[in-house]
Amino acid sequence: MTEDRPQQTGLKLFLNSLRRRYLIALLFFVGGAPIFIIVVLMKIESVLGGGLDEWEVPYQYTIESDRGYELAIYSNDSKGKNYELGILFIHGTPGSADNFKHQFHESWPHTVLVSYNRPGFWNSKSRVPVGSLKKQADAAFEVMEEFNVEKWILVGHSYGGPISLQMMTQRQEKILGNIQIGGALDPELEKIYWIQRIGNSILFNWMIPNSLNSSNKELIQLKKDLEKLRFSFKELKSPIVMLHGSDDRLVPVSNCKYIEKELQKISLNHLLHFDIKEGVDHFIPWSHPKFVKHSIDFLIGLSELELEQ
Repeated sequence: MTEDRPQQTGLKLFLNSLRRRYLIALLFFVGGAPIFIIVVLMKIESVLGGGLDEWEVPYQYTIESDRGYELAIYSNDSKGKNYELGILFIHGTPGSADNFKHQFHESWPHTVLVSYNRPGFWNSKSRVPVGSLKKQADAAFEVMEEFNVEKWILVGHSYGGPISLQMMTQRQEKILGNIQIGGALDPELEKIYWIQRIGNSILFNWMIPNSLNSSNKELIQLKKDLEKLRFSFKELKSPIVMLHGSDDRLVPVSNCKYIEKELQKISLNHLLHFDIKEGVDHFIPWSHPKFVKHSIDFLIGLSELELEQ
Protein backbone atom coordinates (compact mmCIF):
# COMPACT_ATOMS: atom_id res chain seq x y z
CA MET A 1 0.00 0.00 0.00
CA THR A 2 1.48 3.32 -1.00
CA GLU A 3 1.25 6.41 1.16
CA ASP A 4 -0.21 9.51 -0.42
CA ARG A 5 2.15 12.50 -0.09
CA PRO A 6 0.77 16.01 -0.05
CA GLN A 7 1.54 17.87 -3.24
CA GLN A 8 3.75 20.96 -2.90
CA THR A 9 1.94 24.24 -3.32
CA GLY A 10 3.13 26.90 -5.72
CA LEU A 11 4.51 28.91 -2.80
CA LYS A 12 6.55 25.95 -1.52
CA LEU A 13 7.93 25.28 -5.01
CA PHE A 14 8.93 28.92 -5.29
CA LEU A 15 10.66 28.86 -1.87
CA ASN A 16 12.55 25.67 -2.72
CA SER A 17 13.67 27.19 -6.00
CA LEU A 18 14.77 30.32 -4.15
CA ARG A 19 16.81 28.25 -1.69
CA ARG A 20 18.58 26.48 -4.57
CA ARG A 21 19.40 29.79 -6.23
CA TYR A 22 20.64 31.19 -2.93
CA LEU A 23 22.89 28.15 -2.50
CA ILE A 24 24.30 28.56 -6.02
CA ALA A 25 24.94 32.27 -5.37
CA LEU A 26 26.64 31.43 -2.07
CA LEU A 27 28.87 28.86 -3.75
CA PHE A 28 29.87 31.44 -6.35
CA PHE A 29 30.63 33.99 -3.64
CA VAL A 30 32.80 31.53 -1.71
CA GLY A 31 34.44 29.95 -4.75
CA GLY A 32 33.88 31.96 -7.90
CA ALA A 33 34.27 35.49 -6.55
CA PRO A 34 37.77 34.91 -5.13
CA ILE A 35 38.81 33.32 -8.43
CA PHE A 36 37.44 36.33 -10.31
CA ILE A 37 39.34 38.70 -7.98
CA ILE A 38 42.52 36.65 -8.39
CA VAL A 39 42.21 37.01 -12.18
CA VAL A 40 41.81 40.79 -11.79
CA LEU A 41 44.86 40.92 -9.49
CA MET A 42 46.89 38.93 -12.03
CA LYS A 43 46.07 41.64 -14.57
CA ILE A 44 47.19 44.33 -12.12
CA GLU A 45 50.39 42.40 -11.47
CA SER A 46 51.15 42.22 -15.19
CA VAL A 47 50.76 46.00 -15.43
CA LEU A 48 53.02 46.72 -12.43
CA GLY A 49 55.76 44.29 -13.35
CA GLY A 50 55.24 43.19 -16.91
CA GLY A 51 57.78 45.43 -18.61
CA LEU A 52 61.00 43.83 -17.41
CA ASP A 53 61.66 42.05 -20.71
CA GLU A 54 61.34 45.31 -22.65
CA TRP A 55 63.37 47.42 -20.22
CA GLU A 56 66.65 48.28 -21.90
CA VAL A 57 68.87 48.81 -18.88
CA PRO A 58 72.67 48.72 -19.42
CA TYR A 59 73.63 46.26 -16.68
CA GLN A 60 71.79 43.28 -15.20
CA TYR A 61 73.08 40.97 -12.47
CA THR A 62 71.72 38.00 -10.57
CA ILE A 63 73.21 37.12 -7.21
CA GLU A 64 72.54 34.09 -5.03
CA SER A 65 72.04 34.97 -1.37
CA ASP A 66 72.99 32.57 1.39
CA ARG A 67 69.66 33.55 2.97
CA GLY A 68 67.80 31.39 0.45
CA TYR A 69 66.84 33.67 -2.41
CA GLU A 70 68.11 35.17 -5.64
CA LEU A 71 68.29 38.88 -6.39
CA ALA A 72 67.87 40.31 -9.89
CA ILE A 73 69.69 43.66 -9.96
CA TYR A 74 69.60 46.38 -12.62
CA SER A 75 71.96 49.37 -12.85
CA ASN A 76 72.91 52.16 -15.22
CA ASP A 77 76.65 51.53 -14.81
CA SER A 78 79.09 48.78 -13.93
CA LYS A 79 79.39 47.59 -10.34
CA GLY A 80 83.17 47.33 -10.84
CA LYS A 81 83.69 51.09 -10.46
CA ASN A 82 83.92 53.42 -7.45
CA TYR A 83 81.09 55.89 -6.92
CA GLU A 84 80.59 58.88 -4.63
CA LEU A 85 76.84 58.30 -4.57
CA GLY A 86 74.42 55.43 -5.18
CA ILE A 87 70.66 55.74 -5.55
CA LEU A 88 68.79 52.57 -4.60
CA PHE A 89 65.19 52.29 -5.81
CA ILE A 90 62.91 49.94 -3.85
CA HIS A 91 59.60 48.99 -5.45
CA GLY A 92 56.24 48.49 -3.76
CA THR A 93 53.93 45.51 -3.58
CA PRO A 94 53.29 44.10 -6.08
CA GLY A 95 55.90 45.71 -8.27
CA SER A 96 59.23 45.26 -10.01
CA ALA A 97 62.55 46.95 -10.70
CA ASP A 98 61.31 48.57 -13.90
CA ASN A 99 58.76 50.62 -11.98
CA PHE A 100 61.63 53.15 -11.83
CA LYS A 101 62.63 52.99 -15.48
CA HIS A 102 61.78 56.68 -15.94
CA GLN A 103 64.27 57.59 -13.22
CA PHE A 104 66.97 55.72 -15.15
CA HIS A 105 66.71 58.39 -17.86
CA GLU A 106 68.27 60.84 -15.40
CA SER A 107 71.91 61.03 -14.35
CA TRP A 108 74.02 62.63 -11.63
CA PRO A 109 77.84 62.99 -11.54
CA HIS A 110 79.78 60.07 -10.05
CA THR A 111 76.51 58.30 -9.26
CA VAL A 112 75.20 54.81 -9.94
CA LEU A 113 71.46 54.11 -10.17
CA VAL A 114 70.36 50.70 -8.89
CA SER A 115 66.99 48.99 -8.89
CA TYR A 116 66.17 45.37 -8.14
CA ASN A 117 63.36 42.88 -7.87
CA ARG A 118 62.73 42.25 -4.20
CA PRO A 119 62.89 38.61 -3.00
CA GLY A 120 59.71 36.78 -3.98
CA PHE A 121 58.98 39.04 -6.96
CA TRP A 122 59.42 38.08 -10.60
CA ASN A 123 62.90 36.71 -11.30
CA SER A 124 64.14 37.23 -7.72
CA LYS A 125 63.07 33.77 -6.69
CA SER A 126 62.89 32.83 -3.03
CA ARG A 127 62.89 29.44 -1.33
CA VAL A 128 62.12 30.94 2.07
CA PRO A 129 59.43 33.35 3.39
CA VAL A 130 60.61 36.97 3.15
CA GLY A 131 57.35 38.73 3.98
CA SER A 132 58.71 41.11 6.61
CA LEU A 133 60.30 44.55 6.57
CA LYS A 134 63.39 43.26 8.37
CA LYS A 135 64.06 40.48 5.85
CA GLN A 136 63.40 42.79 2.91
CA ALA A 137 65.77 45.37 4.41
CA ASP A 138 68.47 42.71 4.77
CA ALA A 139 68.05 41.84 1.08
CA ALA A 140 68.37 45.52 0.11
CA PHE A 141 71.64 45.76 2.04
CA GLU A 142 72.92 42.78 0.05
CA VAL A 143 72.20 44.70 -3.15
CA MET A 144 74.09 47.74 -1.82
CA GLU A 145 77.10 45.61 -0.92
CA GLU A 146 77.53 44.64 -4.59
CA PHE A 147 78.59 48.21 -5.41
CA ASN A 148 81.55 50.35 -4.30
CA VAL A 149 79.59 53.39 -3.14
CA GLU A 150 80.47 55.96 -0.47
CA LYS A 151 76.93 57.13 0.32
CA TRP A 152 73.43 56.01 -0.67
CA ILE A 153 70.07 57.69 -1.18
CA LEU A 154 67.21 55.25 -0.59
CA VAL A 155 64.09 55.79 -2.70
CA GLY A 156 61.11 53.68 -1.62
CA HIS A 157 57.71 53.64 -3.29
CA SER A 158 54.61 52.47 -1.39
CA TYR A 159 55.67 49.32 0.55
CA GLY A 160 59.24 50.15 -0.48
CA GLY A 161 58.92 53.23 1.75
CA PRO A 162 58.84 51.38 5.09
CA ILE A 163 61.56 49.02 3.84
CA SER A 164 63.86 52.00 3.30
CA LEU A 165 62.91 53.45 6.70
CA GLN A 166 63.65 50.07 8.31
CA MET A 167 67.08 50.18 6.66
CA MET A 168 67.76 53.63 8.09
CA THR A 169 67.06 52.40 11.62
CA GLN A 170 69.49 49.50 11.17
CA ARG A 171 72.52 51.01 9.43
CA GLN A 172 72.90 54.77 9.08
CA GLU A 173 76.58 55.06 8.32
CA LYS A 174 76.30 54.86 4.51
CA ILE A 175 72.87 56.47 4.04
CA LEU A 176 72.77 60.08 2.89
CA GLY A 177 68.99 60.38 2.92
CA ASN A 178 65.64 58.80 2.16
CA ILE A 179 62.75 59.58 -0.18
CA GLN A 180 59.34 58.20 0.72
CA ILE A 181 57.15 58.14 -2.40
CA GLY A 182 53.65 57.44 -1.13
CA GLY A 183 55.17 55.50 1.77
CA ALA A 184 52.85 53.25 3.81
CA LEU A 185 53.98 54.05 7.36
CA ASP A 186 50.93 54.30 9.63
CA PRO A 187 50.00 50.91 11.15
CA GLU A 188 46.49 52.14 11.97
CA LEU A 189 45.75 52.56 8.27
CA GLU A 190 46.73 49.01 7.36
CA LYS A 191 43.67 46.77 6.97
CA ILE A 192 43.53 43.05 6.23
CA TYR A 193 40.59 42.15 3.97
CA TRP A 194 38.70 38.88 3.74
CA ILE A 195 39.99 38.23 0.22
CA GLN A 196 43.56 38.36 1.56
CA ARG A 197 42.75 35.65 4.10
CA ILE A 198 41.21 33.52 1.37
CA GLY A 199 44.20 34.11 -0.91
CA ASN A 200 46.53 33.04 1.89
CA SER A 201 44.62 29.82 2.53
CA ILE A 202 45.76 26.40 1.30
CA LEU A 203 42.70 26.20 -0.94
CA PHE A 204 43.61 29.21 -3.09
CA ASN A 205 47.28 29.85 -2.31
CA TRP A 206 48.57 27.55 -5.05
CA MET A 207 46.49 29.34 -7.70
CA ILE A 208 48.10 32.73 -7.14
CA PRO A 209 51.27 33.78 -9.04
CA ASN A 210 54.42 34.00 -6.91
CA SER A 211 54.63 37.79 -6.98
CA LEU A 212 51.02 38.20 -5.83
CA ASN A 213 51.55 35.54 -3.19
CA SER A 214 54.56 37.42 -1.84
CA SER A 215 52.62 40.66 -1.97
CA ASN A 216 49.70 39.25 -0.01
CA LYS A 217 51.89 37.72 2.68
CA GLU A 218 53.87 40.90 3.33
CA LEU A 219 50.72 43.06 3.39
CA ILE A 220 49.18 40.75 5.99
CA GLN A 221 52.35 41.14 8.06
CA LEU A 222 52.78 44.89 7.49
CA LYS A 223 50.66 46.24 10.34
CA LYS A 224 52.68 44.33 12.96
CA ASP A 225 55.96 45.29 11.30
CA LEU A 226 55.05 48.99 11.31
CA GLU A 227 54.13 48.83 14.99
CA LYS A 228 57.60 47.40 15.72
CA LEU A 229 59.33 49.91 13.46
CA ARG A 230 57.88 52.80 15.45
CA PHE A 231 60.11 51.91 18.41
CA SER A 232 63.24 52.23 16.24
CA PHE A 233 62.58 55.77 14.98
CA LYS A 234 65.01 57.09 17.61
CA GLU A 235 67.84 55.64 15.47
CA LEU A 236 67.07 57.94 12.53
CA LYS A 237 69.77 60.49 11.66
CA SER A 238 69.43 61.33 7.94
CA PRO A 239 66.93 63.63 6.19
CA ILE A 240 63.70 62.16 4.85
CA VAL A 241 61.67 63.63 1.98
CA MET A 242 57.95 62.81 2.17
CA LEU A 243 56.87 62.94 -1.49
CA HIS A 244 53.14 62.19 -1.53
CA GLY A 245 50.12 62.88 -3.73
CA SER A 246 47.15 64.60 -2.09
CA ASP A 247 44.78 62.34 -4.10
CA ASP A 248 46.52 59.08 -3.19
CA ARG A 249 43.69 56.58 -2.63
CA LEU A 250 45.91 53.54 -2.02
CA VAL A 251 48.20 55.03 0.63
CA PRO A 252 46.49 58.15 2.08
CA VAL A 253 48.48 61.34 2.53
CA SER A 254 47.67 61.13 6.26
CA ASN A 255 50.68 58.79 6.49
CA CYS A 256 52.74 61.99 6.40
CA LYS A 257 50.95 63.30 9.49
CA TYR A 258 51.67 60.04 11.27
CA ILE A 259 55.43 60.15 10.76
CA GLU A 260 55.51 63.85 11.66
CA LYS A 261 53.67 63.18 14.92
CA GLU A 262 55.89 60.22 15.82
CA LEU A 263 59.14 62.09 15.16
CA GLN A 264 57.90 65.14 17.07
CA LYS A 265 57.59 62.95 20.15
CA ILE A 266 61.32 62.22 20.05
CA SER A 267 62.42 65.66 18.75
CA LEU A 268 63.48 64.33 15.34
CA ASN A 269 60.85 66.05 13.20
CA HIS A 270 63.59 68.37 11.84
CA LEU A 271 64.66 65.41 9.66
CA LEU A 272 61.41 65.59 7.68
CA HIS A 273 60.87 67.58 4.49
CA PHE A 274 57.35 67.49 3.06
CA ASP A 275 56.54 67.72 -0.64
CA ILE A 276 52.79 67.14 -0.98
CA LYS A 277 51.63 67.29 -4.59
CA GLU A 278 48.08 68.55 -5.07
CA GLY A 279 45.84 66.48 -7.33
CA VAL A 280 48.43 63.70 -7.70
CA ASP A 281 47.74 60.00 -7.08
CA HIS A 282 49.83 57.05 -5.86
CA PHE A 283 51.80 56.35 -9.03
CA ILE A 284 54.30 59.20 -8.96
CA PRO A 285 57.28 57.22 -10.40
CA TRP A 286 55.22 56.68 -13.58
CA SER A 287 53.04 59.76 -13.83
CA HIS A 288 55.43 62.44 -12.49
CA PRO A 289 59.02 61.16 -12.70
CA LYS A 290 60.39 64.71 -12.48
CA PHE A 291 59.05 64.96 -8.93
CA VAL A 292 61.37 62.11 -7.97
CA LYS A 293 64.32 63.82 -9.66
CA HIS A 294 63.62 67.05 -7.77
CA SER A 295 63.56 65.17 -4.45
CA ILE A 296 66.91 63.53 -5.25
CA ASP A 297 68.35 66.93 -6.23
CA PHE A 298 67.07 68.35 -2.94
CA LEU A 299 68.83 65.69 -0.83
CA ILE A 300 72.07 66.10 -2.77
CA GLY A 301 71.84 69.86 -2.25
CA LEU A 302 71.30 69.39 1.49
CA SER A 303 74.39 67.19 1.66
CA GLU A 304 76.53 69.72 -0.21
CA LEU A 305 75.29 72.49 2.09
CA GLU A 306 76.29 70.50 5.17
CA LEU A 307 79.78 69.92 3.73
CA GLU A 308 80.24 73.67 3.21
CA GLN A 309 79.32 74.49 6.80
